[in-house]
Amino acid sequence: MTDRLTVKSNTNLIPFLIAELQGWSRSTIKQRLKCGCIIVNGDRVTRHDHALRAGDQVIVEAPARGASRPGRP
Repeated sequence: MTDRLTVKSNTNLIPFLIAELQGWSRSTIKQRLKCGCIIVNGDRVTRHDHALRAGDQVIVEAPARGASRPGRP
């Protein structure tokens, strides 16, 4: 599953994702950040406080198989 989102006004990444991905918990969003599943304007982002500007393109990818289970081979 991939979500493609467009930023409408300047904000930070976590508040934007929480508002746009209704039904997703904050911890799920942070897990996606940690595993590199968030892309902003073509660059993978792992910082929760990444600044966004109006017009930025944000892609939320599904984690790679096993990426959501730290400590497993």
